[in-house]
Amino acid sequence: MKLRHLSGAFAAVAYALLLQLLAGGCTFTKMQITRADETRVLPPTSVDTVKLYKLGDPAPQPYQVLGAVNARKRTSSLVTKVPTETQIFSALKKQAAGLGADAIVGTYTTFEAYYHGRIGSALAVKFLPLGAQASRDTNSFMVAILPLVNHDAKDSFMSHEDDSVVCTTMQQYLTDRGYYAPIVGGKMPVSSIEALSSLDSASLEQVGGVEMRNVMLLVLEKTAGASLVLVSGSSCLLNSWIYSKNLRKILWDKPVIGSFAQGWIVTAMEGGTRRKALITAAKYLAESLPKRGSVVKLVPKQHK
Repeated sequence: MKLRHLSGAFAAVAYALLLQLLAGGCTFTKMQITRADETRVLPPTSVDTVKLYKLGDPAPQPYQVLGAVNARKRTSSLVTKVPTETQIFSALKKQAAGLGADAIVGTYTTFEAYYHGRIGSALAVKFLPLGAQASRDTNSFMVAILPLVNHDAKDSFMSHEDDSVVCTTMQQYLTDRGYYAPIVGGKMPVSSIEALSSLDSASLEQVGGVEMRNVMLLVLEKTAGASLVLVSGSSCLLNSWIYSKNLRKILWDKPVIGSFAQGWIVTAMEGGTRRKALITAAKYLAESLPKRGSVVKLVPKQHK
């Protein structure tokens, strides 16, 4: 009887905790700044005066990059609303104001499905007088992610899916590590690091955008899948390089193998192990790069 009573009490506690997780939950906010020049300190500006320009929107005048501002919001409850872009924008502008910025440019956000959250990044900038020469920054924390070069896809749909998985995962992890890492859309102009290195100066300047001095090339060499009884798995070989356009040299390169295996029923429900293997490979690559910047704060906000 005593054991049965304890079992019932444990079930009640577990049920209460489950209800709290589903109905309550917290939103965790992480903000970080990567300064372009640690020695340059400007007086802060008002967050209300900081202008916002999304990725692809032209700024009205030349500017000097003060640094990258990153923000991530995650929730601990499946029923808590996903953080909005507006919330991310607000966090980015607040950090930029602390740097003394007039605006944030190249702003992007992306949804983190696994964490039920959202992450975003932007460049905090100080406007220069009209007609002044725009700055060409060579900061190593600014890396444009080029479209995936896929040597393994069997059709255009698979190629598109692989590109979305690898580039988005890479962007999320790089942003979380203090990088400003916009994804470049369109068709990949080259298919190898050798081809990228051999481009003439004018063509190389356009790769990844004129402002971005460093680009990341990702090449999916091959994938493999296998099934054994009730378990299926996949593995992939992903090569990567970070290339400096102004120095015309490779700053970093690394091949990595990603793999994932799970029960075949779960595999069918979650869309296969190929996607998980690609995510794992991209995560390993991002985590092998050094962290940038400093965390401003980690704020949990309780939802009632």
